[in-house]
Amino acid sequence: MPHKLVNNLLRYHVFTIICGIGILILCSIHLPQQNNIPVIPNFDKIVHFTMYFILSISFVVETTMTKSNTRKNILWAYVAALLLSALLGGLIEYIQGYLTDYRSADIMDWLFDLGGSLTACLLIGLTRLAFR
Repeated sequence: MPHKLVNNLLRYHVFTIICGIGILILCSIHLPQQNNIPVIPNFDKIVHFTMYFILSISFVVETTMTKSNTRKNILWAYVAALLLSALLGGLIEYIQGYLTDYRSADIMDWLFDLGGSLTACLLIGLTRLAFR
């Protein structure tokens, strides 16, 4: 069974996997300090929200394109997207807090991760209802 799951993930969720790896890399690398860039308040929260918004949209769209569009499968896609975002966001905050000395963990980053994912799921759900 795990072999089938891995094959399905690699076959049908390529963009989601690329997004997840990209998020992991972007949140783990050391960024040099730039003194000449204007400071935008809470810009990192906007970035977290946007990254997980895109991750969740890609996961739900890729999942619903590969499975039958029954209510059970669509609901599963939404729940799985939220769980994926919660786990990946939590893992990244753990890595930032405990495995790096140039980043720090922030619960607000994780909450914005979940907010982006929840917003994506709600937007997709409302769009599906509107164009039913």
